[in-house]
Amino acid sequence: MRLDGMETLGAVNLWLDLARGLLAKNAQLPLVDDTDIDMHPELWRGRELGDDPLRAAIDNILSRDPGDLAARFVALNAYYRLMATEIPSEIQYVNNREQVDREGVMGHLGYLVRLRDPETCRDTINIRWEVVNASAVKDYPRILALCDQLKGIVQDGERYYLRGRAHFLIALLHTWDIDESLEHWDMPLGPPVCGGPRGVWQWLDSSLLTAAGIQKMATREELTDDDRDHLRDATKFLEKALSSEWEAPATARLERLATARLDWLEAKSLFARRRG
Repeated sequence: MRLDGMETLGAVNLWLDLARGLLAKNAQLPLVDDTDIDMHPELWRGRELGDDPLRAAIDNILSRDPGDLAARFVALNAYYRLMATEIPSEIQYVNNREQVDREGVMGHLGYLVRLRDPETCRDTINIRWEVVNASAVKDYPRILALCDQLKGIVQDGERYYLRGRAHFLIALLHTWDIDESLEHWDMPLGPPVCGGPRGVWQWLDSSLLTAAGIQKMATREELTDDDRDHLRDATKFLEKALSSEWEAPATARLERLATARLDWLEAKSLFARRRG
């Protein structure tokens, strides 16, 4: 390992120590966009000069104990933030080496996310966290598989609601005129999040879902056939949640109302196109 690789490994080992303290003081696992650990110098170098040393150091800490959540958090946190690191256009390439592009970083982040088998997630804290991680790379089948892991962990009604909520967000989040943020996928599952930005987002998400149920929200894209399939699945699971003995939250009824409204609007639009 070159000198810069040894320096990077030292920095990543420091991040690992800091991550252990961060995880110990939180009831829920921090989201992968968390910035409590200062990674900026290494991430800047990774985008500007290439991420080979960072990949080697991340592989090093993951190989020590594949089940170490602190190491997994460091890996996902580093690569999510590396993807978001902006490099000024005036910085020139060094030694004819191309900078790491966002697509390449996204691909490696997806690889890191998928290193963990969803079937190894057997509690609400880990399932909730891995749902957000899957959303970071838009791996929607993984999100749904994680929702299914809730069988036997929560009441069936709650599991149906969360599966329906996931289908609802997959179908509509990309069409709304809002920024797609990881917090939208942070399920109301397990120990509550009290205060802080994450707690505020929980309130905003409930408000967003309420607004979607009350009125048609402005969209920036048309619904696709896949979106319509997800809305039909959302309807199916939300109806199962509402008909169960579980006390469903108001958002479940409002999401169901939203899917019915969207079905009507789609049918009206299709009828108008056929008449035209």
